Amino acid sequence: QDRPAEYETLPTGGGTDPRYALDDLEHHNTTARKVHLVVIFTDGDWYANYTLRDWDSADCERRYVLVRYGDIRNVRTYGADVATTVHNVSELATVICASLDDTLSTVTL
Repeated sequence: QDRPAEYETLPTGGGTDPRYALDDLEHHNTTARKVHLVVIFTDGDWYANYTLRDWDSADCERRYVLVRYGDIRNVRTYGADVATTVHNVSELATVICASLDDTLSTVTL
């Protein structure tokens, strides 16, 4: 017999902790690119009080794009070069393309 779907919900409230992913950035410059575009998707509430600039590198320039999703209480930018909020997943492509355009327009090849 068919039953109504049951969905899991995960409450927000400061659970995001991107430190492990950010720590791994040093292993992603194997081709010695000059600029990295780092896109972070978040609900806006982070576990700790730190800034993305803690992960800047002397080996390359990192541009941080912070994309918050939904109705956000915390509008902190965490040191990102670009911080924006989207309310629909279809907006992500536009945000990422604009960030890539901006990054590429300032890079000397």
